[in-house]
Amino acid sequence: MTVLSIMCAAMRLDLVNKCGSIVHCTGKGSDMITREQFYKSKQWEAFRKVIIQQRTDEDGFVHCCECGKPILHKYDLIVHHKQELSEANVNDAMVSLNPDNVECICFRCHNKVHERFGFNKSAPTSYKKHVYIVYGAPCSGKSTWVHENATQDDLVVDLDNIWQMISINERYSKPAALKHVVFEMRDKLYDIIRYRSGKWHSAFIITGGAMKGDRDRLAQRVGADDLIFIDTDQSVCLDRMHTKGLSSAQMDDWKKFIIDWFERYQSD
Repeated sequence: MTVLSIMCAAMRLDLVNKCGSIVHCTGKGSDMITREQFYKSKQWEAFRKVIIQQRTDEDGFVHCCECGKPILHKYDLIVHHKQELSEANVNDAMVSLNPDNVECICFRCHNKVHERFGFNKSAPTSYKKHVYIVYGAPCSGKSTWVHENATQDDLVVDLDNIWQMISINERYSKPAALKHVVFEMRDKLYDIIRYRSGKWHSAFIITGGAMKGDRDRLAQRVGADDLIFIDTDQSVCLDRMHTKGLSSAQMDDWKKFIIDWFERYQSD
């Protein structure tokens, strides 16, 4: 028996102890867990960590099972259930915590598999809309990541884009006279996402999100499915600042924004 098998067996047993009859879950007892609770559980986090460690190649990367490319960033690495979890099978450890039922794939391939991003044009319009909150420091690469993964049928809420679209000003020029309008437009988009209004496929909300409480409140407000942290070093953010075509005054402001973000950042 491999170390992975032993750990998985132990985690299954622990989950059984915590959740009751996990392998034969025919009822809806008070100790049964939901799909959402499972993905936030310590058992899933421990299982996921072991899977990633086990499937890291000699080059130090996990390679996507779909496209074969190395997954360079941890926020792009998805441990995917081949047999998708549902409320009916999540309490069955042979499905939810079975190493043979998971594969490591990159974010984009994961969404192709789930047909969430319009890759399957014949998919019914009633499928579940997915909402992502993408957060990180200024110049961390949030917008770049979204542009690499979103499609034409997705909503993208980016405050910088709203500032630019409603005026003749250059990007990152934010006159106080327009602030109320900008935030009112953003809040309207949040409401559209919250109530899943329209025929869009998925929604990406780009935000700083340095404070955990702010992230949690936003996630609750819009009913977010996933929070994706674009984890970039402060030195890299400061270097990227020089590529944005900012004026000298703006450069000073952005440097303060970046340093302030890292000073205030609270991890989950």
